[in-house]
Amino acid sequence: MRLLLAAVALLSLLCVGHSAPMPNCENLIQKIDIESRDVLLGRWIYAAESTTIPGTAMLTKLLIDSVIVHAIPLVDNNSVQFTQIQRMFGRCASFSSTLTVVNNTMQMIKPYVASEVLLTTSCPDCLVILGNFTLGSRYFQSLQLLSKRRVLSTAELEEFKKQAECLNLPAPHALDPQKELCPEQQTSGTTDLTSEVDAKVIGVLDSVISSPGGLEGFFNKLLGKRH
Repeated sequence: MRLLLAAVALLSLLCVGHSAPMPNCENLIQKIDIESRDVLLGRWIYAAESTTIPGTAMLTKLLIDSVIVHAIPLVDNNSVQFTQIQRMFGRCASFSSTLTVVNNTMQMIKPYVASEVLLTTSCPDCLVILGNFTLGSRYFQSLQLLSKRRVLSTAELEEFKKQAECLNLPAPHALDPQKELCPEQQTSGTTDLTSEVDAKVIGVLDSVISSPGGLEGFFNKLLGKRH
């Protein structure tokens, strides 16, 4: 065992000169107090995401061109409705969910159970959201970067990448800021998927993720059927 430990230690030393230094994780993953839900409100552009759901980055790259998020206050002083409008296959679809701010945490019950917190960021008009959620019987994490701007600087994206690294999350996938956005207001051409995402759909997604090949295998089968 000591020989193995020494070998691993030596390999680590040899790799130091070729790898980037570890970021200062303590500063990068500090939670931000949500003193008011106002910080969440407004129009946001979905810039990048990292998630532990396997295959998500590949599917996002293939399927999703752009995402706009509208956060509006509800009658309940602590609740916010998030409506995301995303362009997929040249079409626009929307999905709405309600989150309630409790003790600096955003909580959601439907269509799945989730809790989210804000992390620190040097980006002046961004939100970095760390989420913990369950799909069916499985637990996952996600890290999302939302901004008021379409184009973020290299430094801002690099900081987000380091935050994901500090949380032991996969490398983030950034959406192409040159892809077309859906119209600002929902129109008759936008499909509202809110009522379609129910417990049954969550169960199907859970089964797909758990199956051999996961999301990637499922998507490949769909492409095969289409061709």
